[in-house]
Amino acid sequence: MQEAMRTIWRHVCVIAANESTFQAGIFCLSSLQDIRASAAWLNFLDEFKDKHPFRAAPAQCIRKPLFNYAMFGPSCSERVSILKHHYSFICDAIPSLIAVSWGICDAELGLLRGKNGEVYRLSLRSPEYCYKEGELSFVLSDIADGLKLATLTFVLGNEDDGTPSVLIGGLQGPSSHCGPDAKARIVKATRSLWGLRPKMAVFLAATTLARTLGARRVLAVSNDTHSINADTCWQRRRMRADYDAFWLERGGLRAREGFVLPLISAKSQNERRERQRAHIDELVGRFFMEKPCLDLGMFGSSSSCRCTKLSSRQPNITADPFLCRKFRRDSNSRKFSHNFDA
Repeated sequence: MQEAMRTIWRHVCVIAANESTFQAGIFCLSSLQDIRASAAWLNFLDEFKDKHPFRAAPAQCIRKPLFNYAMFGPSCSERVSILKHHYSFICDAIPSLIAVSWGICDAELGLLRGKNGEVYRLSLRSPEYCYKEGELSFVLSDIADGLKLATLTFVLGNEDDGTPSVLIGGLQGPSSHCGPDAKARIVKATRSLWGLRPKMAVFLAATTLARTLGARRVLAVSNDTHSINADTCWQRRRMRADYDAFWLERGGLRAREGFVLPLISAKSQNERRERQRAHIDELVGRFFMEKPCLDLGMFGSSSSCRCTKLSSRQPNITADPFLCRKFRRDSNSRKFSHNFDA
């Protein structure tokens, strides 16, 4: 117990020095709710930083298991377990996703083209304002002005038998701050994509990811297990999405986490809509099968364990001919992107 308290106090001092005494006090009091679980999480992050060439985790990541996270109900120790499984999994499978989870860069998966020339971007990003719902987000946005039409936030991990798992913690449309025409933009995008709804597009991306990683199922929160249920009454009123209806429409079955969803959705009768769905499968499947590499030195470590060499001016080309895709680091947009035709 004394060692756990020393671990917590060490991080309290760091937060006080880097942020404020007030934030350090909140962190300290929150950690005392479950001292052992809090210390276990902090020790995990310290060991994670020592074993792998990544810089220290952002403050938001450090605080996550101390508050409601991923779904409503789990204890602090269970939230710590969810996060530890996520970071252990992606570090073994695709280490560059650490950069995405921590908001260092975004991954552009590709573009969807509408019937009238509209272009929509499918990307993988950090959760940003959906940080309570998971560690990664599939986002479909309008390339014209960057409006986020749909955001699906999830966390990765392993089931008891070691099988990969995907837990969807949130599915959002445009923010309420986007203006009164946001709903009209959703309708326009759906028509442009031959009836493929933006939320369906990011959901298809999640199921493709699950299949690519070898998962047997996708788990998703329900109206009752969404993390917002731990918030105050006025905050809960902000949830407008009907998760239960969407998952039931996708063939979901009730489960402890909320719903368990099939990995393969029913095919559409519309040929062009089915082409869009197949294109999403191709973009996501190829991205995760090829396991993109970033220069791990960008994380602030002098370690020589680098999978590639990256220049801020020149594109990075992976050494393996199978990974024949180009990446470019854009310090302004925080993105690494790829070109399959290169």
